[in-house]
Amino acid sequence: MDKQHHVHGGATQSSLGFWSNPTRVLATVLLTGAMAGLTVSAALADTPPAAADEPEKAANIEAIVVTGSRISRRDFQSDSPIVTIDQSTLAAAGQPTLDRAIGEMPQFSAAQGMSEVGDVQGSTGFAGGQAYGDLRGLGPNRALVLMDGRRMMQSNPNGTVDLNTIPMSMIENVEVITGGASATYGSDAIAGVLNFKLREHFSGAEVSVQHGATTHGDGATEHVSALLGGNFADDRGNMVLAFEYSERDVVHGADRPFFANIRQLARPPEGILPGGTFGTAPTIGAVNSVLAGYPGTTPIAGSGAYNGSLGVNTDGTIFTDLAAPNCVQNYRGLGQKGVNIGAGCTQVQVALGQFFALQVPLTKYNVFARSTYKISDSVSAYTQFSFMESTARDETAGGSTGPGKELFIPLNNPYVVNNPGLQTILNSRPVDPTNPNALTQPLVLTKLLSMSGDRIQSYKYDVYQAVAGLKGDIPIPGTDLTWDVYGSYGSTLFNNLQQNDSSKAALTAILNGTANYQGSGGSCVGYAWNPLGSNPLTPGCREYVTRENSNVNTITQKNVEGTLQGKIVTLPAGDLRFAVGADYRGSSFDYHPDAGLINNDSFSYDTTVATSGTQNVREVFAELLVPVLKDLPLIE
Repeated sequence: MDKQHHVHGGATQSSLGFWSNPTRVLATVLLTGAMAGLTVSAALADTPPAAADEPEKAANIEAIVVTGSRISRRDFQSDSPIVTIDQSTLAAAGQPTLDRAIGEMPQFSAAQGMSEVGDVQGSTGFAGGQAYGDLRGLGPNRALVLMDGRRMMQSNPNGTVDLNTIPMSMIENVEVITGGASATYGSDAIAGVLNFKLREHFSGAEVSVQHGATTHGDGATEHVSALLGGNFADDRGNMVLAFEYSERDVVHGADRPFFANIRQLARPPEGILPGGTFGTAPTIGAVNSVLAGYPGTTPIAGSGAYNGSLGVNTDGTIFTDLAAPNCVQNYRGLGQKGVNIGAGCTQVQVALGQFFALQVPLTKYNVFARSTYKISDSVSAYTQFSFMESTARDETAGGSTGPGKELFIPLNNPYVVNNPGLQTILNSRPVDPTNPNALTQPLVLTKLLSMSGDRIQSYKYDVYQAVAGLKGDIPIPGTDLTWDVYGSYGSTLFNNLQQNDSSKAALTAILNGTANYQGSGGSCVGYAWNPLGSNPLTPGCREYVTRENSNVNTITQKNVEGTLQGKIVTLPAGDLRFAVGADYRGSSFDYHPDAGLINNDSFSYDTTVATSGTQNVREVFAELLVPVLKDLPLIE
């Protein structure tokens, strides 16, 4: 089918049309027939049963395992507070990622990974574009994520599970323990547990298409899923295959007033020479003598030393900054993206919110397959395989120089020497007898490195996990003992590209006049760039200065677990039940960052080192359910 969208104001409408290809039309007809058959089957299944069947059903109530316990029971009681989210609630959210749907619950922090604020913010890490379940804001690695009670493949070295790896179309419901469950699952369940329970014994075909957008007409979301399943071997086995495609478009922070002016950075693209970094402070008189040559300026109040900051406009004129209570004087860079003067009029700043993505663009594919087969009346085998590929993109303002990452401009730099206003101010500095180098030390420059372009990061995750196991019951009269043994293996491959980084070594060479680069984009020789003002780099210098960093991380995880549970004896108040088991979990990661990050040659991203590690956990556990009282006054 072909989807067409029509947007009128704040509403989005969708219409469906048939493909003209005859083969596709036939496939559509067959699929429609299959779905009609399913509808008839569902209608027959909904027919109320005869009253005579009720006693038989009551005697055959299936025992279930409630999240927070490993003991099967025929009630829904739990020692921990449990919230259940059903599939219809998730579908009603209309989102291609689970974090947005569960993030609407008060127990969770807001959607993790959808916005750059609370996500990566131009830093080096493993979390870009991922979706988390962060219970009570304690951190996503403090909540254990399970699928049908089994541990999932982690997507981050800190043990966090990316919810994007879960096929949304297969979810029956989500059980959430919000009070902690360390006694049952260990220390990684301090904040609680999210147990995604999948649909069982699916038979037939199901196709779902969702489209959404904001009322502003941007941030479109698409979600397409297809399920195909059926029984085989005289209904002893069942197999299901699920495929999903999801896409989420960007919403720019600049397009939302409530977001556009957050994160004010006091480093304009022209750069500032911070107060207190001149060796000795210039005089207010010298600053005012320069300002007097510019129309519309007000002299700096007072006399003596000037302790504020200075900057150079792109046209070479001087402006003052951070000289409270005096307002900024002669700044001529307004109109550049995000640039503004603060409400107190004393600071030039850049609103980074105009560069952030309020909604990070995401594309992901999920493939899921599961099969079960009843080997005998008491033993069943099961296998499961899941794969996800996702890509996300972050864009934020260019890197900036600042404390620990300053630019140093020698006083003999021609752009310093040939600026008369700057020379007037520098020449007013008094000699410091205690510091003979005070008047010869280089100038410190902090600025937004807009000449290198916005920082852009892409994140690509390939995550898979395979599970195989056997389960069954032990036919001992008077007991209902069951056992389950399974093993799983998974891997996560993470590729991170960081564009428009600025090389410390290259910029230092240019400022010192020692640059000597020849490349496909041209040359960059000597003092080839003016750092004072918002000046662009030549093509050759841009090729020389900017870098693309490539970071790769690989995680593997293996898990083996066996459990035995059931009734021991019947007591007056009920069945005395138990569960015992053991498990082994082994995980490893191997992180290889770009050489530029290792060598501390980055202005725009964090310095980091290559690292790797392994973790092996062996556990035994036991649980006992002892009924004490029953059917007494005030006690049921």
